[in-house]
Amino acid sequence: MPHYALGEHNRILAVLFGYPYHAPSGGSARTNKIRWVPRDDAPGDARLTIEATLANPAQRVARVVDLGSSIVDLPQAGCRRLSLSWPGHTDRVYLDYQPRQEEVPDGT
Repeated sequence: MPHYALGEHNRILAVLFGYPYHAPSGGSARTNKIRWVPRDDAPGDARLTIEATLANPAQRVARVVDLGSSIVDLPQAGCRRLSLSWPGHTDRVYLDYQPRQEEVPDGT
């Protein structure tokens, strides 16, 4: 069953693939993939601006991705507030990024 996050104002749905997400990214085949589904139609070439903030506002990261499916990698683990904007709309979702664990071979 897929995980999801609904925007605070119900304007966007984030379908979370590969959950739980990890930060920093790297090394494994797992990705931090999100399918962004806006409530109202958006142009096919619309871009989504993401401002991801940890509890400390100084720890802010910005990304611009496709409105649709995208990989959202962040540099540091923690609960992130993602402030989202796309043509004519804004919303906010909260996502938890776990610390990346060292992958250990299973020995087989």
